[in-house]
Amino acid sequence: MKNNILNDNRINYFILFFISLITYHVVYGVETLNPTNINWLMSVYHDWGQHYLGWAYFREESWTYPIGDIQNYNNPAGTNIGLTDSIPILAIFFKFFKFFLPEDFQYFGIWLLLCFFLNGLFSFKILKLYFKESKVILFLSTIFLIVNPILIYRGMHPALCGHWLILASIYNYLLKSDNINKSEKINKNQIIILLLSAGINPYLFLMVVGFNFIIPFKHFYYDKTIGLRKALLFPIVSIISVLLIWFVIGMITFNNDKGLEVVDSYGLYGFNLNNFYNPSGYSKFLPQLDWTNHHQYEGFAYLGIGMIILLITTLVFVITNRELKLIKNKFIPLILLVIISLLFAITNKISLDSKVIFEYPTLGVIKKIGNIFRASG
Repeated sequence: MKNNILNDNRINYFILFFISLITYHVVYGVETLNPTNINWLMSVYHDWGQHYLGWAYFREESWTYPIGDIQNYNNPAGTNIGLTDSIPILAIFFKFFKFFLPEDFQYFGIWLLLCFFLNGLFSFKILKLYFKESKVILFLSTIFLIVNPILIYRGMHPALCGHWLILASIYNYLLKSDNINKSEKINKNQIIILLLSAGINPYLFLMVVGFNFIIPFKHFYYDKTIGLRKALLFPIVSIISVLLIWFVIGMITFNNDKGLEVVDSYGLYGFNLNNFYNPSGYSKFLPQLDWTNHHQYEGFAYLGIGMIILLITTLVFVITNRELKLIKNKFIPLILLVIISLLFAITNKISLDSKVIFEYPTLGVIKKIGNIFRASG
């Protein structure tokens, strides 16, 4: 029985990887997977060059403390590998092997392919929890999620393509937990997901960290598989571990000589209420809609015709199938987290199309966080 399951999973993984590889080839071309090919990164006029140069300068630096510091890039001020969007966790890993690597070496192509694959893998896992009837439907649905416009659009910032970290967090939340061993395993896996997000991009950390609070709460309050002590311990360990990693890399310090806040920037790069269905010129079927300002491109979240059809079909299925009870009390923390995240993305300036519907004052702490994560959309 176990061998059958293993073989079945291998076939599923192969199909998902094949779909991901085709998608990657259409979007970027397989030649970009060649680690020695840096031309595609350096010959375009956007941030790819910066991401590559951050890694290129970092690999030539001597090991220092903090380990992510780069002195020769932006000399004499220098910078840090965590501030160049060069995916610090990969940059640090490959730096250990710099003497064996060719002179021109990049890992961004492999990373982007991995993002397509893992996006599909965790999407498949989530769908499989509730829709087991047909593998054809599962794979067709997963294809829509692999080729979704949001992931392709974010390709200009490879580090931000780690959407699979969010999907993995959702999967961890949805997993059934009927005993303490399962709960502890799920929470430990979620800590790993959070640490990966912190080592990839702070924005991904912000999107994932909420799950490290609501998952142990769900296991304590609804599943009753862990006690209050562990429900509090898991989030505390998560935050302390992230702060330690960022301190070692050098992304944060405690001497107040550097500030990541961009004053009065919260609200400028906010989420427009039309962004879920505004293709922004990337659709042959739906028209491009207006924004209040061009900075709202950061909130690009066009689902695509396929995802919109999938969403409508799923809602109809849930409503008409009385045996499938997806809406339960234990979904409340997840729904609240989504609402809080959406409100933060929208900012205090509620906009629809080209108009600001209304604006409200924000709390100081929210504004400060928003000024740090200024591309809140």
